[in-house]
Parts: sequence; C-alpha cells; structure tokens
Amino acid sequence: VARAHAAGLCVVLGTLMPRDDLLFGWDRATMEDQRQWVNARIRSDGGIEGVADFDAVMGSPLDASRPNPLLYFPDLLHPNSLGFYVMAQAVPLEALVPPPLGRCARR
Repeated sequence: VARAHAAGLCVVLGTLMPRDDLLFGWDRATMEDQRQWVNARIRSDGGIEGVADFDAVMGSPLDASRPNPLLYFPDLLHPNSLGFYVMAQAVPLEALVPPPLGRCARR
C-alpha cells in the first residue's frame, strides 16, 4: 500500500471470499477463523481508499461464511460468470477516480 501511495496511486483491497472446497485443501475447521481475521483487518485498514467486500457479496444468504452456490462453479472455490459480475459490482470505483467524480486525491 505504501509503495502504491508513493507512486500516486489509490488502493482498493478485496476481502477473501467464502469457500468450501475440500478438493483444493480448504479445511474450514482450521482456516475459516484466519479468513475472517484477514477480512477484518482489510475492512478496518484506514490507510486505503476503499474495500471491495467480496466476502459480503459472495456469501450464501443462509450462512454468509459459506459460498453462495449460485455464484460459484460446483467446486465452491471459483466464481462463475454471475459471481464475477457480482464481484465487479462490489468494487468501489469512486475510490479509484480523482475528484470531482471520485475521491482518489493522490497524484
């Protein structure tokens, strides 16, 4: 982040999405708390211009810590086309655009 800011760039960080893939080595029992911790750090980082909260938009409406199966391929790791669309909508573009249209004041 510091190097990007030093180069005059604004920074948007993305949270880690929910996942439930046993095939690729995800161990929910030992890894979910770490994912939640990382996401909390990203959301609370005051030194960035914005957060793309992929965790919030890609979670299941029944259990937000699990993937929404409508947005993922059957492996529950990789987003499908609809999932990528939902992720794109979560990116706060105003954090990357200079005033007066956005809030990126770095140059």
